[in-house]
Amino acid sequence: MADPPTREDAPLQCPRCISKMRKQRSSRAVIDHCDKCDGNFFDEGEMLAVLGKSADPEIWARSNRKFTPSASDINCPRCHARMVLHPLAHGDIEVDIDFCPSCGGIWLDGGELDAVMRIGARQLADASRTKKKSASKAAPDSGPALLGEFLSLFPKPK
Repeated sequence: MADPPTREDAPLQCPRCISKMRKQRSSRAVIDHCDKCDGNFFDEGEMLAVLGKSADPEIWARSNRKFTPSASDINCPRCHARMVLHPLAHGDIEVDIDFCPSCGGIWLDGGELDAVMRIGARQLADASRTKKKSASKAAPDSGPALLGEFLSLFPKPK
């Protein structure tokens, strides 16, 4: 006998157009996608798991646009808390994503996924160039620099 469906198995309702969203399964996560408006909802950690380092929310802090939180006009499709707009920008690419401070979910309207990936790729490239410059300036046996680089590999506790 099959287990009864859980809350996570039930289709979510799109916060933009109120349609039922479809679950898109990959080997790493299950993304909720709206076929009507092309929006995507990522539960906490799914964006990084599916899309890789360029979609890591940790790099968004490096955005060249100052973060000023503002209330979104939508509620989270998972927990129904009011979402917060999180601006991301790099050069000529700008996007405001909807982030849920309650459950950590992320809502991307149609077209925003591509912009997030391009911003992330640029920020990763910038970070890599900065790291190479720092490494070339540091002495090869520089203990503190090596330790700092090693510690930067681990996520900061929340």
